[in-house]
Amino acid sequence: MNDKNKDNGFAELVIPGDPKTGNNGGFAIPPAHSGKYAGKGAYTAANSKKAAEELCFSYDPGLAFVKNVQVYTWGATRSFYERFRTDALRYREMKGEPCEHIPFFSYIPQYSQMNLYQSRFYLYFRDLARCGEYIYADLSYILLYIYEIINLSDESDSAHDVEILCGLWMAYRETYPALDKYMAEWVCDFCLLYKLPVPKVTLSILPKLCETATLREFYMSAAVENGRIMQGEILESFADYDRRRSRVELPEEHMHHFPRAIEAACSVFGEEHFIGSDAVLISRDAFCGSLCAHNVKRKIVVEYYPALRRSGVRGMLGAAVKYTENKIRRVAGIKSRLHTEGLPDNVKTKIDEYFENAMPSVFQRKNVRVEPVPEYERFYDAPSTPFSADDAQKIELESRAAAEMLAAFDETDEVAEAVPVVENIPEAETEAAAANKVADVIRHMLEGGELEAWCRERGLLPDTIAGEVNEKAMDFMGDVLLENDGSGWQIITDYLVEAAEMAVGNE
Repeated sequence: MNDKNKDNGFAELVIPGDPKTGNNGGFAIPPAHSGKYAGKGAYTAANSKKAAEELCFSYDPGLAFVKNVQVYTWGATRSFYERFRTDALRYREMKGEPCEHIPFFSYIPQYSQMNLYQSRFYLYFRDLARCGEYIYADLSYILLYIYEIINLSDESDSAHDVEILCGLWMAYRETYPALDKYMAEWVCDFCLLYKLPVPKVTLSILPKLCETATLREFYMSAAVENGRIMQGEILESFADYDRRRSRVELPEEHMHHFPRAIEAACSVFGEEHFIGSDAVLISRDAFCGSLCAHNVKRKIVVEYYPALRRSGVRGMLGAAVKYTENKIRRVAGIKSRLHTEGLPDNVKTKIDEYFENAMPSVFQRKNVRVEPVPEYERFYDAPSTPFSADDAQKIELESRAAAEMLAAFDETDEVAEAVPVVENIPEAETEAAAANKVADVIRHMLEGGELEAWCRERGLLPDTIAGEVNEKAMDFMGDVLLENDGSGWQIITDYLVEAAEMAVGNE
């Protein structure tokens, strides 16, 4: 570097000549704010050329979602970008020294746009970044270093370069969120162009990549290959039901259960559920949106399997989201439930297990401690006969007949006092009788009968019986089983399995 032609504390950079290009005299990069265009007068204009796109090579990357990659030459040339590559080659071996941060901004940062002090800070920042140390730097410095790596990638170790790219990305993405949009594309292009595997560090931000990356299947392949369950945020984004548009307001403090429950649900799915059976093609220009010279610019054609496009998968994911929302509604005290047709029982079981572990106080069945019964008490136990209204009526008639017979054998001539008959006197039911009555009601309804008809035959009130059934259901599973939709009492469809279990009763 040379401090000549100083202008208000800024100086132009003198770059030595390069015999390979025929420029033996070198050239000067004018200082910033000098009124000159970047590079003006330093180069002679090159004629633009057009070339046919030719296949360079094709290969199978061995990725779960990506079947084949074809790399072609890029037809157009841009002399200005070629000049950037020449500058990058000369800057590559320069070393920096510790110095203070100097602000730098440019929409498309280039070496020629920096003054002497900015150049010094750039070299210092770059030296530290090469060693994995990341100090505060403006986005323009970061993009300039990324452009440098891209433009010199054909003359360096590509595996090491992608590590630097990902290191810059992960270190500065929270400070500069725009990096996610750029790097999701450029890292993908870099890996496809140089036959590199998916960087493992991208697994940590896979949900974000699936939102921003055009070829998100490239990054999703890493999750499949590492035997990991894809994050629930990803799986939920493929569902045909969006719980954010729910008709009820769900408590925000329970929203984190959705992705975790969906992950648990999808653990039963095989790889075939995630990877489509029909491959499609996508064509992309490498490093689109970056400052890239012609010699590394390529056209990439990718044949891949779209993720989660198999018939029925999106419907199953949507049903899993609904089933999870039903759990959240139950916690919030919302009685209405969503229908979850098409959701396999083993998926429901996984979601149930998740909530039993995550919220045991709500979803785990209470284990009632049973005290041991002394042996002698078994002689006092009544036979465990299921309650039957017909049997009760038969016993009553037999008792009445026996009373009349005893009156006939009375030695006195007095007429036996008639035993008053009082019908439908409710007596305290035993716990077993109550349970069997509930089981009888549920069986009747599971077989297609109506609660009102069952109660009418026995002279009982439907609301009273429904209350008894729901009380037993609360003890059994922590939620009501019957609900009145205006046309009568019905079993909640989401609890048909539990209803069948309760219908067994004490049998």
